[in-house]
Amino acid sequence: MNKTALSQPKRVLLFLIILLLIYFAYSAVKRGIADVFSYTPKAIMSQWGKGSAKVGDENWQKANQSLLAALEYSPENSDYLTLMGNLYEWRGTGKALNSAEVISDYQIALTHYRQAAQQQPAFAFYWANIAVVKSILSEVDEEFYSSIMNALKLGPWEPGVQLKIADATLGSWFLLDDNGRNKAVENVERAMKKNAAAIIKIAKRYQVQHQLCAKLGRTPEMLAHCK
Repeated sequence: MNKTALSQPKRVLLFLIILLLIYFAYSAVKRGIADVFSYTPKAIMSQWGKGSAKVGDENWQKANQSLLAALEYSPENSDYLTLMGNLYEWRGTGKALNSAEVISDYQIALTHYRQAAQQQPAFAFYWANIAVVKSILSEVDEEFYSSIMNALKLGPWEPGVQLKIADATLGSWFLLDDNGRNKAVENVERAMKKNAAAIIKIAKRYQVQHQLCAKLGRTPEMLAHCK
């Protein structure tokens, strides 16, 4: 009796271990399948990012279908969510916000960026993505400002984050409150140390270079680009 009584917990423990191993194996297989599906959109979007290919409808649909499949197997993967946001944002890039279709693309991108930030709230780029799309949609609200603050708190010296936040804040310059403009200037001052030309290019694109230069401190970077 004692021997049987002692072996029962061991059998239960062994059963639980087997269940855990099956679960982890199943999860690994799902992640592997998702990674396979994600290869196509990553390759396509890499070409778009390099400027060597246009965001054509055929490739866009191919990338979209592959990402949807990847998300079926790994629905909470923040990288896939971000890629899906990129996909919709890039389709709207360069188009005027004068159609429901273009606005919808940006709103769908925003939804995926929000989901990515929820999954990985400590990643500054995800908050910066939200801020950029909110700026494009002229939604300078509490979410916009909180996204700016989160991005700057988590990645103040990340060049990519600096440029995204510059894009979001300079693109919304005339909608910002005083605190928002101060944060924009602080970010620009940090970014000017290594990306001065890129920052001035963004400012000129939004035609706010004179307003920005008037607020910048008299640093060597400012003197070289704000003439």
